Amino acid sequence: LNVAQALQLAAWELRYALLAESGASLLPNTEGKADPGKELAPQAKVQALLQHWEQAIESVKFLDPKHPKKLVPRMQHLFGRAQLSLDEVDMLRGLCTAMIKTAKTAGHPIPEQRKDESAGPEQR
Repeated sequence: LNVAQALQLAAWELRYALLAESGASLLPNTEGKADPGKELAPQAKVQALLQHWEQAIESVKFLDPKHPKKLVPRMQHLFGRAQLSLDEVDMLRGLCTAMIKTAKTAGHPIPEQRKDESAGPEQR
């Protein structure tokens, strides 16, 4: 080990020992509570995200629309319980847009957007 690696390892072990002695959790909190002060996204925005997400994962060939199995209902359940803020929905829709653009550049066929999907800020 070089000196930097040895110091990093020593610092990690010291932190671990101090946390264990104090009774504090060794793992980060993963309760998934929404950020205080952040407005939660309305259900319509989350539904639009789910439709955009489905289009994006079809575009990159992650989802076969002929054999969707349980992926889409599981994603609906995941996003439904996540208590997403408006900022988080916009961020995820931006990710969807980037996936679709990349798939289009690679020559993949892009599935049609659903008619009831509302456009997010990244699509205007």
